[in-house]
Amino acid sequence: MKNDDGKAIKSNEMEAINGVPQGSHLGPLLFNLYVNDLPVYLKDKAEVIMYADDCALIISENEAQSLEVKINDLLKSIDKWFCANNLKMNLKKSSFMLIKKVIERSTCGV
Repeated sequence: MKNDDGKAIKSNEMEAINGVPQGSHLGPLLFNLYVNDLPVYLKDKAEVIMYADDCALIISENEAQSLEVKINDLLKSIDKWFCANNLKMNLKKSSFMLIKKVIERSTCGV
């Protein structure tokens, strides 16, 4: 990065205890290697789709009560994985979507 005079601006060096350095060329690759075990960790609980630093977890269930149990179990597992990897979930950037199949009934009397 350069200032208005065209001179390079440098930050003070800091020791990284864990994680991935921000702004480095290797950062995205190192981050992917760092979180690469999440799909394996959650393999029996959800389908995990990862792209860059985003992650989507997909679960399905026929009954609402069973779905609630699965979601709670999944959230406990995710929290455990985050703690083990010294990560924090950004709840402001997290959301969920519920998709329900609607069954149409015939009005023809058939």
